[in-house]
Amino acid sequence: MFLPLYLLLSLLFLLIYDIILNFYKKRALFKFFLEHNGPRYYPYIGTNAFKDSIDKWKLYRRFAAKSMRPVMLKLFTTTFNEFACYLSINFKEKNHYTNFDDLVGTVNQISFGSFMVNFLGIEQSRLKEYEDFPTCMQEGLSLSSKRTIVDMLMPQCYFKYFTPRGREFYKMIDRMRKEIYRVIQGKRKLLKENIGVGDSSNNLNFLDSYLQEEGNKFTDEEIFQQVYFLAAAGTETSATSISFFILKVGMHPDIQEKMYKEIIDTIGDTETISIDDLPKLKYTEQVLLEILRLYPILPVLGRQATDNIELDEKTLPKDCNVVITPYLVHRNEKYWPDPEKFDPDRFSPERSKNIEPGSYIPFLLGPRDCTGRYYAMTMMKIIVSNIIKNYRIVTKYQSIEDLGLYFFISLRTSSKVDIELISRQK
Repeated sequence: MFLPLYLLLSLLFLLIYDIILNFYKKRALFKFFLEHNGPRYYPYIGTNAFKDSIDKWKLYRRFAAKSMRPVMLKLFTTTFNEFACYLSINFKEKNHYTNFDDLVGTVNQISFGSFMVNFLGIEQSRLKEYEDFPTCMQEGLSLSSKRTIVDMLMPQCYFKYFTPRGREFYKMIDRMRKEIYRVIQGKRKLLKENIGVGDSSNNLNFLDSYLQEEGNKFTDEEIFQQVYFLAAAGTETSATSISFFILKVGMHPDIQEKMYKEIIDTIGDTETISIDDLPKLKYTEQVLLEILRLYPILPVLGRQATDNIELDEKTLPKDCNVVITPYLVHRNEKYWPDPEKFDPDRFSPERSKNIEPGSYIPFLLGPRDCTGRYYAMTMMKIIVSNIIKNYRIVTKYQSIEDLGLYFFISLRTSSKVDIELISRQK
């Protein structure tokens, strides 16, 4: 009996939607309608990323950028190295993966732990309290993906209160809100008691920057939205990229060994990689850049035109929504010869200067590009270097495309994988 009712509600929703868009043509009404019925992934990545004014968004972006300056990245390398070692230990305990999501989940524990330490100042000894957060976020990603595709016609209020998936989704969000509120309120208490107050060097983590900003009294909800957005945007995405790296280099032992030689020549037998070592790992960076070309962090995304845009004989009107597909841009033969080939030398110093501006957008471009690009690249270079230094990666597959890919907000393989990490230590 519920199916006819649902179909009727969906048709009614589409009718109202069509009336608003095609007859009223008023942006204010469209925005109101948009906010009250979507986008479907609002709850997963935080509402502030979409609904706030430009001025407020710029303010939030300033805080994020401040927390990822070069001086901060230098401090973060200690954390990255420690978590890279934890990942190496995890691979000793489980070195064979047949499910790509399991591999992403293993790496995501490391990515999320680094985020909690670097951005929120959580002590590593307390991370056990939050160990199910990465799993919650992966489940949230899965539910959000289904919400966007499978349940796309369902009104938000109906999804939230009358479907098992919706109730599960919001229960997960509320749990994470409660835990992050606890962190925020604990920090506020310490600041009030003048305990653990940041020094005058400005080397404050993300959360401390918000709490100690003069003249800006942010609410716990505002801070939660920003913390949650960065966690959603910056942990699972990096974990997915590292997982694609592991799978892809396992198919190319020659590239893997070239990386291994560079890493050993650079750091030798030492366990840690310093910020000064990273520029020397040129080929390792080329491999990562090529991974991001073939398997971009976000294969599809949307933007809004801020002015009329002329494209040949077509005009994109101001305020229209534009869909951008880095996955297809990175495979355009006009800019990338033999685009399906895995060729890290595309990013060699000699060839990279010929890359057309705008044809490589794994971190996007313009005012809404990814503020965490250097954070992500620093973390990924340290983690993948540690993996290659300690393990030889083997897989029976010759191409990821043979496994099939599907859009899961970020990319996933459609079929089972077969990845084995063999220790290099004798």
